[in-house]
Order: sequence, then structure tokens, then C-alpha cells
Amino acid sequence: MAKSPTELSAQESRLNAYVEELAQAIGHIDRHEPLRNYCKGLLLPLPRKSVEGMASLILPKRAQHMRQSMHHLVSTASWSDEDVMARVWEQVLPVLRKKGPVVAWAVDDSGIFRSGPHSVGSAVQTFGTITRAEMYQVAISLSAATWNSTMPLAHDVYMPEAWINDSERRATAGVPSSVVYRSRVEIALRQMKAALERNVDPGVVLAGINFGGHAEFRAGLERLGLTYLVNVNSDVKVWAPGTPAEKSQREAGQKPVTLQQAAEKIDQRSFKILTWKHPSTGWKFESRFAAARVRPVHRDDSRTSLQDEMWMLIEWPVREAEPVRYWLSTMPADTGLAGLVKMAKHRIITERDFDELRNTVGLGHFEGRNWRGFYHHATICMATYGFLLLERLGPSPGANPGNMELSYTPRSKSFKTRAMLAKAAGA
Repeated sequence: MAKSPTELSAQESRLNAYVEELAQAIGHIDRHEPLRNYCKGLLLPLPRKSVEGMASLILPKRAQHMRQSMHHLVSTASWSDEDVMARVWEQVLPVLRKKGPVVAWAVDDSGIFRSGPHSVGSAVQTFGTITRAEMYQVAISLSAATWNSTMPLAHDVYMPEAWINDSERRATAGVPSSVVYRSRVEIALRQMKAALERNVDPGVVLAGINFGGHAEFRAGLERLGLTYLVNVNSDVKVWAPGTPAEKSQREAGQKPVTLQQAAEKIDQRSFKILTWKHPSTGWKFESRFAAARVRPVHRDDSRTSLQDEMWMLIEWPVREAEPVRYWLSTMPADTGLAGLVKMAKHRIITERDFDELRNTVGLGHFEGRNWRGFYHHATICMATYGFLLLERLGPSPGANPGNMELSYTPRSKSFKTRAMLAKAAGA
């Protein structure tokens, strides 16, 4: 039997109040309880956050009914993901700002392995640093970060052209007719444009080579007025440090060089050994870095001026024969080497926190196949992570999924039996 409000823990009462604010954006009052149960289930000690498992853990005697209502909320009900996320930001961002300003936005792509091509967007493709093409559902994500915390802002499925052009699969998965093909770069830029329109505090955009390596991505950030520090390939062409800005002042025949060539011309005494700490393990790392002001070739036109310069940041470990990483950045010209490196390595915290969102809070656990289900599940996961962040910033610094003071029926020997019976009954 469900606890009365007076019997609830303070933490569960705060969760209910938080979810009630979100529920105002999803319409029907009949959806409020399923939303509360879904958020609660994502915080409970389940290795995989399936609807069936969450329902069986929260209220075993009514698991079938609860499962149906939660499934309907996510896979069928029509409500605005954008409006719910706006309510999340309204509650979380002010608290986040009190602990420190937003310093960065992080863009990333992640994949969920799928056994077949029927889940929306699933195709043989790669993502992130995964170079082996297999059947994945790939999503593009955006997070805002302070120096100590991150807050998810967006999570969109990437739709390969084969999906966009397959009317039968689109219809089966419920893909809206308004959805057209967009590259991963285009999706990320649209996410940031939407965040700006929602008045989310901007930060320095951090991105791996899958995004930063594209000139159109960097140009898109500049059009949005966003500062960035992104990984790029070693063969990006720039005018070497010290090259005059005006064409008339350059030596005859002077040509651009690759980042690698520019790095090799930097005096080795300019490279400094700097350290940083991994936010999860606390382990310290060190490497050798140097930075110089350069101008990418795509900026070389009649309007070129010294203001077009940007930072080239190079990581060249002592024992390596050549640099291992390159970044381009539009951070201010007076930014020191330590400041550039600190920001570049800050991607670690965003990757750590998004990994928790994906694997512990359940973002990567959705078992449905349709478009609406993918987005509704992602929205509720990000909203739940927002509550977890509030707890960590406020009354419960050590809050983690699975150890929260939430009422539920502890797992027992009968848990597996109940789950099997529910599945057999069509749950």
C-alpha cells in the first residue's frame, strides 16, 4: 500500500513536489501519477530501468496497471518534450547558478546497440570514438556545465538518410512528416540555437573531433555568437603564428600550413607540463601543452584582420614523437595556457555525468521502437537527473540512484517470479 504524505521521506516529498511542477506541462491529470512513478523508478536500484521492472518494484500488487499507465505516458501520450524541459530548467538552473556560473556547453554523440533495424534511427553506423560500424541507434546530446556539475539540455536521435527515405519504416515508428534529414552537426547546432532561445546561460562549447573537425560546425558556432574550444584534425590548414593579417604584408609565395606543421615550428621551450584531475577517480594526469594564435584558412578573405585570430592548443606528451591532440578555440586572446587546458579537459566531467545519466538513470535503457517513446523517455530521464542534481547541490550531497530514501518493495526471491508472470500476462 502506498505511503501517506506524512509517511514519505523528506527526499520523496521533494521528488513529488518537483515532479508536480513538471506535470503542469503534460496536460491530463491522469498522467501525473505515471510521471511521478516513472521518475521514481529511474532512481531505484534496478540494473536496467524497464517499465516492467520499475512497476514491479514500486507497487508489486498493482504492477500490471502501473506498467500500462507508464507505458502509455511514454509511448503513446501526446505532450511537449520542450515544455517539460523548460520546467526542468526553471527549477534546476537557478540552483546551479548559485553554486557557480555555467562555463561550458558540451556536445557529444552516443550510441545504443540494437539487434535489428526497427528501433527509430537504428542503422549500421559509428559514433564517438567507436570506429567499428554496427547496428546502433545514435543520439546527439547537449549539456551545460559549471566547474563542478553538468545539466543535460537536449538529446536527439540522429536519423540516417536511409530512414528518412523509407516511408514504411517512418510510418511504423511514428516519425513525424516534418522530420527531414539533418547531419549530426546540424542537429547539434539546432540544439544550441534552441537553448539560446530558451535563455539558457551560454558557455564555451566543447566538442570532440566528430563535431569540431567539421569547418561548418565551427562556422555555425560563430554565427550563433558562441565561443568554442573543440578538437580538430592535424591537417586543418592555418596561417602560421606570426603571419601578417593583411595579404599585402605577407611574403611572396607564403602559404598556409597544417596544424601539425605549425606545432612543429613552435619553440620546444614554449611547451609546458600541466596536470589535471579526473573527476570520478581523483587520479592525476599530466601532459605537455603549448598554445599559439593562428588564423584558419577559411577566414582568409578581404575582411581579414587581426581580430580573426584564434587559439591553437597542442598536446604533445614528452615521450611522443609528435602531438597527439589539437584544438582550435575562440576564447579571449588574453586567456593563458593553463586556462585553455583547464577548459579543454573539462569535457571529462560532462562525459562522466552523461555516462551516469545514460547507464545509471536509464537514458540508454528504453526498449521501445517508436519516435515518441524515444523522446518522452529521454525527457523524463533528463528531468529525473535534474532532480538528482538538485539533491546533490542541496540537502543530499551524496545522492545517487539506488541509495535514495524512496519507498518501494525491496527485491526478493519473488521479484523474478513476479516479473516473469507479468511478462507472461502481456506486461
